[in-house]
Amino acid sequence: MDRTDSQLIDRIYAAVQEPGLLLDAYHAVARRGGGFAAHYLRMDTRRRIVVETQVSDAGLREAEQDYAAYYVGVDCRIPWYTSGRQGQWRADQHHFDESYLRRAEIYTDFLKPWGAKRMAVCQLSSDGAATQEVLSIARAHDAGDFSAAELRRLALLSRHLVRAATLRTQLDALQMRSQAAERAIAPLPYHALWLDGRGRVVWASPSAHGMLAAADDLQALGNILRCPDPQLDSRLQAAILRASAGDAREGDCFAIPRRNGAAPWLLSLIPGRLPAGLGQQESPHVLALIQDGAGPRLPHPRQLQQLYGFTPAETRLALGLLRHDTPGSYAADNRLSLATVKTHLRSLFAKTGTHRQAELLRLLSRPLPHPPPAG
Repeated sequence: MDRTDSQLIDRIYAAVQEPGLLLDAYHAVARRGGGFAAHYLRMDTRRRIVVETQVSDAGLREAEQDYAAYYVGVDCRIPWYTSGRQGQWRADQHHFDESYLRRAEIYTDFLKPWGAKRMAVCQLSSDGAATQEVLSIARAHDAGDFSAAELRRLALLSRHLVRAATLRTQLDALQMRSQAAERAIAPLPYHALWLDGRGRVVWASPSAHGMLAAADDLQALGNILRCPDPQLDSRLQAAILRASAGDAREGDCFAIPRRNGAAPWLLSLIPGRLPAGLGQQESPHVLALIQDGAGPRLPHPRQLQQLYGFTPAETRLALGLLRHDTPGSYAADNRLSLATVKTHLRSLFAKTGTHRQAELLRLLSRPLPHPPPAG
């Protein structure tokens, strides 16, 4: 293995965490193996559905789209793709002779017009018998067959290509689990943090990041959750330790006064296990839930109108009920007849699919998926 191969291997691994480098790395692999372009393909081989396709030569992007739209369905090489060993480079010259090429639609109508003929392929990964990742190298139509020396150079890269593909798959799975955990927590009406036994923040929801950056009552100093008040901080650290240490882990909750005179933060510490995808799970962790003691903010009127189609009058009633008005008190405060308010209330039920006032308020109290309009 020479210096060129070593540098190429470094590029292959660099692309694991920087996907934007992947096509350049694959293109260099193609050139190293005597080809002029590389084609990465992830597909459901049972149904012949392309899951992902990328080509290293920008001039072949139209060909890539044609392949995914039609030619994958008539590609005679797919059974051959799936019969190889993982990491094994194979050249189609050993399987498809000239007479076969002249009859095959994939060659006559697709590869030849795009300037290609012979292909070398390597199966990178497979999750069972269905979805497979394949890297193929296209050789120019007039360049002849792949040489034994070119295939040996490709073979030197095989285990690194396979390992990098495996690492990318694992990283993608971790990111998906992390995103799923974030989506599960995001709609809840509090800021969420996962802490280790030292109070170190190992994960924070987006809202918690914003809260910690803006608040001076709870802080992540050196990435450790702290209170500026020494007594509260001592209590906080002791509570985190109790929630994370030993077999008899126990939670705690208390209020954190705010310096600006607003309602205090309500902090709950819950012994738990870090969800998969958010970090190392071996040691115990603590889920910290932080709520605004003033309660959730009322939705913006336009949010209710966009989501449920409320009229302005219905929106005002909905907000009044969320402020704990009764239909009678709302009617009196707004100089409306009780019959009018009940008509609006029936309309709110109909538009939200609810049947009782308590059910309506539970629905309207949930965090809304749409951000409030600016201004």
